[in-house]
Amino acid sequence: MSEAESGDIQRAIAGDGAALERLLEATGGGVRAQMAPLMPERWRAVLTLDDLMQQTYLDVFLAIRRFEPGGGTAFEAWVVTIARRNLHDAVRLLEAEKRGGGLRVDAVSGSEYERLFGLVSDGSLTPSRLVAAQELQVMLRGAVSQLPALHREVVERVDLEGEEVGAVAGRVGRTRGAVYMLRARAHRWLREILGGSGAYRRQFA
Repeated sequence: MSEAESGDIQRAIAGDGAALERLLEATGGGVRAQMAPLMPERWRAVLTLDDLMQQTYLDVFLAIRRFEPGGGTAFEAWVVTIARRNLHDAVRLLEAEKRGGGLRVDAVSGSEYERLFGLVSDGSLTPSRLVAAQELQVMLRGAVSQLPALHREVVERVDLEGEEVGAVAGRVGRTRGAVYMLRARAHRWLREILGGSGAYRRQFA
């Protein structure tokens, strides 16, 4: 790592957006080269490498203050780790939808919240057996309200209102793949919010 790159890392951690942009420009090609072969063939009509990189760069901007410099290619490796995690989450969501987990449900019954909870918790819990539907709605609404505006809109429109991904993509000015990336990242944030608040453990441990 050059002295200039090391300095940019320190400046980026301190909040210098221009320094972070330089780092991403310098490492972007390497990250893309590592991620391109990992894009699943079956989902390439929906999810592109550009969609993945867009969400990954957003995550980097949000998390850079927590990055711990390690010298060498540590920064690029960190970005690749974020990209791999984002790809995993998006593919898991796409697979769940293919199995029928993304079908629209009756909003009156409140079961759209159960479906969202199932997606957020990877289907490993059954909240309908453990907590009243109204309590589940209150818990999830509180968590959704903490999401960044764009991610919150995607979750509200797709998961809670049952809008088609393509329609939502048009509304927010993104590709279908980008909406899946936003939604997958939002689901992980919801999982973290619920776990961090104690509600997840308290209600379902």
